[in-house]
Amino acid sequence: GKWSNVSGLILDNQCQLCLAGRWSDATGTTSNCTGRCGPGKYSNEIGLTSNDDCKKCSTGRWSATGNGFTSNEQCAGRCSPGKYSGEIGLVSDSQCRQCPAGKYQNEKGLAICLPCIRK
Repeated sequence: GKWSNVSGLILDNQCQLCLAGRWSDATGTTSNCTGRCGPGKYSNEIGLTSNDDCKKCSTGRWSATGNGFTSNEQCAGRCSPGKYSGEIGLVSDSQCRQCPAGKYQNEKGLAICLPCIRK
């Protein structure tokens, strides 16, 4: 979770922490951390040491790319209308579930389907 391109450091806390959305498990790294939060993940925290430290995209959202996203809003994929997901960390719309019989969803990116109402 750290790196430095400066020589002559005497303390570990003089090293730079990996930027948000990035990580490194290597020691002695001399350039900014090359690991990026992967598909279905993001991180707004610094100093991560693995992709497992990244947070998962929230319910109803997904991300197919591993671009080192730094916020949940960058998980721009949303479950399509007629689908939902209560799971986190999805990587495609195909992981969203279809609303079961007797329920519907007319909006994108939601975690539940609504019951059909008898009038």
